[in-house]
This record gives sequence, structure tokens and C-alpha cells, in this order.
Amino acid sequence: MKKVLNAVILLAVLTLSGCSITKMAKLASDQQINVNPNPLELHGDSVKFDMSATLPVKMLVKEKEYILNVVYQYGDQELALESIVFKAADYPQSNESQPTASESFSFAYTDAMKSGSVVVKGVARDPRKDKEVAAEPMTLAPGVITTSQLVKPVYYAAYAGHGYNNQEELIPTNIDFFFDQGRSNLKYSERRSKRGKEFEAFIAEKNVTRTVTITGTHSPEGTERINSKLSEDRAAVIEKYYRKQMDKYDYEGMADSIKFIIKPIVDDWNGFKAALASYEGISDDSKSEMLNIVNGPGAFEDKEKALRKVNGYKKVFKDVYPGLRTAKTEILNVKDKKTDAEIAVLAKGIVDGSASADTLSIEELMYAASLTPDLSEKEAIYKAAI
Repeated sequence: MKKVLNAVILLAVLTLSGCSITKMAKLASDQQINVNPNPLELHGDSVKFDMSATLPVKMLVKEKEYILNVVYQYGDQELALESIVFKAADYPQSNESQPTASESFSFAYTDAMKSGSVVVKGVARDPRKDKEVAAEPMTLAPGVITTSQLVKPVYYAAYAGHGYNNQEELIPTNIDFFFDQGRSNLKYSERRSKRGKEFEAFIAEKNVTRTVTITGTHSPEGTERINSKLSEDRAAVIEKYYRKQMDKYDYEGMADSIKFIIKPIVDDWNGFKAALASYEGISDDSKSEMLNIVNGPGAFEDKEKALRKVNGYKKVFKDVYPGLRTAKTEILNVKDKKTDAEIAVLAKGIVDGSASADTLSIEELMYAASLTPDLSEKEAIYKAAI
């Protein structure tokens, strides 16, 4: 009889354990995960991005854990990256506040990875019983923007042929706008600032533009977070202002070819950590204490409340926080270049003396030699380049 009773108890424990992690896996459908940048971008030979994850209240169960396995899927292949692990023991207030964690990722880029996406595969796990239940996978960020590959380093002909890039090249222009605490309206003082005037002058020039990426951010304090869409609204107001300026300067059909990318950054500590690193208004001990809070476990709101107790917080609030209430604008416009036909004609003019030698750059002149199959013309151009 005792053996039967023990078996029943064991079965009940296993069943409850299975129910707990099954419930966790179902609640995972309400998790909030942000990736920055989104879409992914190539810098150098690698792709780097940050991920922040927030779980629903009461999702974590005692002695259980929830694992976010992060992968990059492309074609029929899958590259496994690091995992984000939520352990119930690390979030004792998870029944009252949302558990939050963030992680930075990177992977080496190959051409096959150009079309793909970041996918997270959540798993609710009972480590004692070695049992787990998979949550529904989430596709988060597409990849990969490779515009950085279009900008080639310039070499002299002695090292690498003509050294001229006749392909389209994109030039980045970056302008940041700042907002008052808890507000998303673009102030008159910002529009008439030096940055604002440069922004309007850039648009007035009607540069051929491919993308306008606007990243909206917020500072960590509670007032800023009352409006959960504050970062998105700040980015949106700059897009609206940009489009208004295009109407003012009569862009007509040019506006339709410009892609606007809105990237709201919410509940993310990376901007704060970068600003704090360069801030010299508080002691290194206070900085370390703040970073320990930010990098430690707990919900976003709880971490910000803890920061207020650190010596020097008022200075950080006054000097650092305003710089985090931004809309960062990156404009990629097409570099102005001569056509192959124009380069060929100007090169002939330089050779026969009808055009000044500085009409073309050395790279353009050497490139002109590659455009003609006539060996004597090539020789004449090479001599003119010496």
C-alpha cells in the first residue's frame, strides 16, 4: 500500500511540474523582445546587435527557468547564438514586476547571410526533473543591411588598379534632435538650432537619398515612461518634419524613392551606459554602483528606482538624462559622381590639353584608361596621370 501511495505522490509531483512549465510556455506569447538595430546592419566583417527581453508578471515559477535561445536563420541554415536565461531565483519580485534582461550579440558575416532573420526559441524548463516545454518561436529582426560594403577604400593605381569605384556609394549624414522630459513635440529652438538649420539646408539641396533611419529614445525615469510610445512618437515627429520640408522644397517624385525606417528604443540601458562612461560629473565608485544596478537582475523600473539612491544620481539626472531624450537621424544619400561617358570625354581633353589636369582626380583618370580598348589611348592617359 505504501509503495502505491509513493507512486501516486511521485506522479502528482511530475504532473504539477509539467503543468507549471507548460503554463510558462503559454504565457511566453506575451513576452516583449526588442532588437537594436532593426533591421540588422553589417559593420566591418561582422553583425552586432543588442536584445532586451521582458517577461509577463507571474510567468516565472519557483525553481523553474525560462531560456531564450537566439539564432540567426538564413536560407536552410541556422546559426546558434548566445541564450538569455531567466531563473526564478534571480527575480524574487516576478509576481509583481516584469522580469527584464538584455544581452549583446555578434556573429561573423558571410554573403549567404544577407537575407535572414533573428529568431528566438523560448523554452520553459524544470532543471530538477530535466523536463522542458518549447514556446512558440518568434521572428524578430530581418537582416542584413550591407550598405557599408558599398563604400570602398580608395587606393592609388600603384597598389590596386585604378582605385576608382564606379558603383553607387552612400554617404551618411547624422543629425540628432533633443526633446523635453516626457514630450515628443519638436521644439522651435531645435528647428532653429545650428543642427536644425543644417538639417533643413541638407533637405533643401535635394540630395539623392536612399534611406532615412530615425531612432527614437527615452531616458530611464518614470515620467519618461508614462507614455509607452514616447520613443516611437519622437522618431515619427522627425519623419513628419522631414516630409514637410520635402514638400516645402518641391521634391515631387523624389520623395517616393526615399525609405523611412523608424526604430524606437524602449527600456534599453545601452545608451545610458555609453553616456555614463564618458560622464565625469560623478566619482568612479558611483559609476560602478550604477552599472552594477543596471547590469544586474530586476525589472527596468526597479533598476531606475535603485539608481536614485546612489550618490550622484541628481547630477546624472540633470546632465546625462536629457541627452537620452532624442531622435537620432541617419540619412544615406548617394555620392555625386560623373558618368563613365563624362569621365572618358574629360580624360581625352586632359590628354590633348583642352581640359585642365585637375578636371579629374587621379583615380578617375586612371579609371578612364580602363574604359578604352585602344592601347595607344591607354598609354596617353597613363602618361597624363604621371
